[in-house]
Amino acid sequence: MAASPTESVVVGLDVFQGGAKAKNEPKDYHAMFNHTYFTKWFEKVMSEVEALGMQGVTFVMDNAKYHKGLPADTPRGTWRKADLLSACQSYAVDVDSHDLKKTIWARLKPVLSTRIDPVVVSMARARGHDVVFTPPHHSDLQPIEMVWAKVKGDVGVQYTVDTTFADVRSRLDAAFVSLPSDVVWNCVRH
Repeated sequence: MAASPTESVVVGLDVFQGGAKAKNEPKDYHAMFNHTYFTKWFEKVMSEVEALGMQGVTFVMDNAKYHKGLPADTPRGTWRKADLLSACQSYAVDVDSHDLKKTIWARLKPVLSTRIDPVVVSMARARGHDVVFTPPHHSDLQPIEMVWAKVKGDVGVQYTVDTTFADVRSRLDAAFVSLPSDVVWNCVRH
């Protein structure tokens, strides 16, 4: 969170490691991080930001699938034709009951994308905040990428052949704790 050059901090830090998985599954965050996990984490982040006295915060996110998850009751192309017809009626989409399911979905889907907000957008607005999404393939616009690069660099230069995972974890925690406020500020203001 970028409050000022001297009062900027990393909020929502959540360091976790992979657990026991099937031998062919990845043991990194890609296998564990999903929309449900993200929305729970985002709820905590908003509470943390508000506890710091911040209101009307704009959260910047990339286009990761878990950032843009829609409400569970959002119509899906896998729904039965009768349910899609009912959804079309609810959203005032002109279709005929004799249309193919594929045609019905092709007319309904673009309407949904303009009328239904991702869950995190609704969560943020309900608390007086906002969410904006960066254009696809622009990780350079993500402050977290610059913060992460700084932390990885600080941890990486300490590596030796005797470094253990516990050492890396300890150094990672220390790097985040000692991250200067002005570094966070400059990454966000980038």
